[in-house]
Amino acid sequence: MAEDLANWLGEYYKSGIEYEYNTRGNPELDANDIVYQENEFHKDMKVNVYRHTINFNQSFSGKVTARRIGG
Repeated sequence: MAEDLANWLGEYYKSGIEYEYNTRGNPELDANDIVYQENEFHKDMKVNVYRHTINFNQSFSGKVTARRIGG
């Protein structure tokens, strides 16, 4: 089990590519969701959301921090 965890962590941190962007604050999005992110260099790029912040000031706004899956 420890070897599987070490392999998973290695793959997770291998890419080292993080994205942070502002959103409209969709409350349906959660941390650990896997979503497609628009990118002109990588078609259908999947990212794993690991931080999602929602603010409300008469309307929703938010910030997402995600890491690319698959290097």
